[in-house]
Amino acid sequence: MTTSASSTTTAPTAQQLVYAVTNVYNQVSVKLTSDGSKYKLLCCIFKDICTGAKVLGHITGKSKPTGEDDEDWASIDSREYFLNNKTPRMLQLQEQFRNTKKVASSIHEYCHNYLKHLADSLHDVDAEITELELVMQIIRGLPSSYQSIVDVVTNTKPFTSFMEAKNTLQNKCQFVAYKKCH
Repeated sequence: MTTSASSTTTAPTAQQLVYAVTNVYNQVSVKLTSDGSKYKLLCCIFKDICTGAKVLGHITGKSKPTGEDDEDWASIDSREYFLNNKTPRMLQLQEQFRNTKKVASSIHEYCHNYLKHLADSLHDVDAEITELELVMQIIRGLPSSYQSIVDVVTNTKPFTSFMEAKNTLQNKCQFVAYKKCH
């Protein structure tokens, strides 16, 4: 006589799904840094975990209760928990973006590592920075020694893109460095 063991798998409860998501910090090796450089990566990982736990719709607002007494939906719907620091983060990033100046960094570092990175971080908290705003902030943050190239960038028709502005500034720096050597 042969007996077969039947295995039954039960679906996780709503509370277990929420715990899996709220405990995400302990589930991944990527940790947030004070400069925000890991934010995008952690955000992608978090969204993947939320999708797997079937709670992403609660965070994006697309999930709706099936009725007034939908207790599972209500116990999972904790968007405020996930989004409660969004506005302070946005305000902090906007302040940093508007006050970033080129000091000792290279043009590439200034444009990409500072301003473009801040613009991308602002996009992540739903505070879009347009390309025009990005180029204007690049120009605002330059020291007065860049005035001649600022005039070129601001008078280009159609208005220059981020990459064009950065490349123009880099070319000027290379030209100045070349002239100093010769």
